[in-house]
Amino acid sequence: MAANDLQVLIVVDAYPGFSVEDLKAMLPPEREDRKTLLLSRFGGPSLEPPPKTAVVDWTAMGIAIEALATRVHELQKEHSGPTILYVAGKGPLAVFVHLGYLFTKSIQKAEVFNLPHGSGMWERFSMDAPSSELETPRMFDKPLGIPRDMSTANGRLGLFVDTSGRPDDLGPFTRFFDDQKESAGETIRLRSFDKLTVNPLNITAIVREFAQFMSHVPNLYPNRKGLALFTGVPTQVAFALGRAMSPNVLRGDVWLTEYRNGSYEKVYALPFEPPVEPEVSKTAEATLARRDVLEQVISAFEDLQRNLELDHIPTGLLQGAERENFLAVVREMKLVRDSIEEQPFQLRVLRGKCHLGNGILEAIVKMPPEQQQDFAKLVMLHEIVHDIQNLRSTNHSLVGVAGLVLEEVDYVADAFAVQTLVRMEMDLHKRNRADVSKAVSRWINMVLRGIQAFDEMEQRGGRITHLTERRLRRYLLWDLQAARAMTLKEPVHADEMLNSALAVELAPLAGSIHPTRHEKVVKHAIAKTELFIAVNGRLVRPSSMPGYSFQDLVELVRTYEHQKVQEVMYAVVDADGNRDKLVPWVNRK
Repeated sequence: MAANDLQVLIVVDAYPGFSVEDLKAMLPPEREDRKTLLLSRFGGPSLEPPPKTAVVDWTAMGIAIEALATRVHELQKEHSGPTILYVAGKGPLAVFVHLGYLFTKSIQKAEVFNLPHGSGMWERFSMDAPSSELETPRMFDKPLGIPRDMSTANGRLGLFVDTSGRPDDLGPFTRFFDDQKESAGETIRLRSFDKLTVNPLNITAIVREFAQFMSHVPNLYPNRKGLALFTGVPTQVAFALGRAMSPNVLRGDVWLTEYRNGSYEKVYALPFEPPVEPEVSKTAEATLARRDVLEQVISAFEDLQRNLELDHIPTGLLQGAERENFLAVVREMKLVRDSIEEQPFQLRVLRGKCHLGNGILEAIVKMPPEQQQDFAKLVMLHEIVHDIQNLRSTNHSLVGVAGLVLEEVDYVADAFAVQTLVRMEMDLHKRNRADVSKAVSRWINMVLRGIQAFDEMEQRGGRITHLTERRLRRYLLWDLQAARAMTLKEPVHADEMLNSALAVELAPLAGSIHPTRHEKVVKHAIAKTELFIAVNGRLVRPSSMPGYSFQDLVELVRTYEHQKVQEVMYAVVDADGNRDKLVPWVNRK
């Protein structure tokens, strides 16, 4: 080592129970430059070590690792000499794989410190592969699952690397792919059937053997979708696995996993892409498109102001003078054409002004003009109701943490808006009473379309990845209302349906508590998942029905397949014993 080496010590301090000073003492004599970078200083969360089962904020962990690696690369550019990387500490294996992956090419010399069996003295492991001219013993047994000829599998390839001598059981991998709803290719296992003690003398052979193995993967599985990596190795081997996964070897992404709570849990994919907050495009084309949407919104609101009458405003939430005051607020409200970049919506009832932000315009820009106008009417009525409900800008911050209360408040506001617009439409177009079912169904599905518009923008795509339990309940409730609306025959039935106290829930569900928002995020349904409904204080607990699966509802909601969800809900409504509770008006004379 030269005196001008840049020594960089990366300390993975995700788990407690070690001394950073002890690690520093193991480095070679002080160099001109030595940097110590703790993962926690870059935002890495502190975790309870296994067998604790607390939820891990993997996204925060990935962001911290990427930020730390960026700092290392900055230090390299600032230093004229070679860089020697030392990696040490305690944390999930996925952290070490990710670190190794980020230093595939940029760091020529790296060493990993590890405690054997979690205690004793730290050992140093060089990540340098041995020369190809050296004869090294074979560390792993013959890989399992390798095809004789080139595989045509086009699913995600599972790769299990194990030095701990676990039994050869494909069950955990199959269950993982099933949980992720992922098309799996094959799972190949690079393993030692007897426990392999990794020491400073054989680590280089392990590094080389794995690198050689990975170089053959592209030819064996040319059509693979990507990889899912499962590990049963010590931290130094995990780092080596990451180093061997160069972009030249990979096709598609690599799913990192962590064995926790008796099963493999998806961490995130490499290359790591942190979730991005929805951005409002600032191109001239996008600005013009939003301006067109704003004109549709203004036209819709003016139509609402012209045609809304006192008789259209339902009783229930509002009584007497409150209804007259509500009508006055709508008629006097001024919709300001200037948009607000930072906020999706801003309504000031006392000032009689409403601003529509670019966020809300962006969310509905892909809707046809008719839907944009319907959405605008729903939102405007909904938000004015919120002011009456005492949900205002002064107390709105973090109200989402009160999930159950917010669900109730939102539902009442949505139901009020639907009732109002149905009444106005029936009166304005002089529709027959029998048309009430069609009118209510249209506005209910517009409520669902509006919720979906924001989810599509926030989650960037056709699938809700981050599905909170309260969001799921909100979708299910309105899908059930859509099914009930199919049976309406009289306007009074619509009022009865929309004024009913209603709750819809799937339970139990596999999920986790979000580490910062502390709300339940749904992973998937399980075999015991049932549908529960409460209507006007009465329980409806539908049993399984041939041809319909309540467990499928989670995935159907995730992919916005509300017509299919409503088919299930209609079957529930139509089942024996449920009509008198869910659609009591059907059998009345």
